[in-house]
Amino acid sequence: MRSLPPDPQPAAAMLPELPFVDVTPAVPHGWFVKHSWTLLAPDGQANVIASSEPLGADLTTESYAETQGRLLRTEFPGFRESSCERAVISARTVVVRTFEWTPPDGVQVSQIQLYCVVAGRHGARGVTATATTPTPSFGRYRATFHSVLASLLIDDTAGGDPSLSAIPAN
Repeated sequence: MRSLPPDPQPAAAMLPELPFVDVTPAVPHGWFVKHSWTLLAPDGQANVIASSEPLGADLTTESYAETQGRLLRTEFPGFRESSCERAVISARTVVVRTFEWTPPDGVQVSQIQLYCVVAGRHGARGVTATATTPTPSFGRYRATFHSVLASLLIDDTAGGDPSLSAIPAN
């Protein structure tokens, strides 16, 4: 296993927390919660979207990543995987996949996708974080993507419901 390489951008340049108001609803019986957030580059050419959703108790990080990989291969036109490996983020083993594909608009994109399964008091949750940019811009954003993904705090302490929050990269 490895750690994602740090961004050459100094940690001080990153915000210590997400600047948003957390909205927490009462959850009706039988409903489930899918939590997500999105970071957007100032030029609009890159983003990172992270989410957590409930999963079956039998899934592991590896099986979750494998299932997601099968979906990518069947549903993403021109899908081409360049790497898929384990890493450690937030003291958790994660799977990180790097790939390209061509959405319906015809503009090829490159993505780094991270997967982690967290077992909490309210059952297992799947965490997915996806960094995306048009393929010609990937070299420009790759280090920043790695920095953002490496800075994730994957925490299952908020009411037993895992959430994602950014912390400054060290």
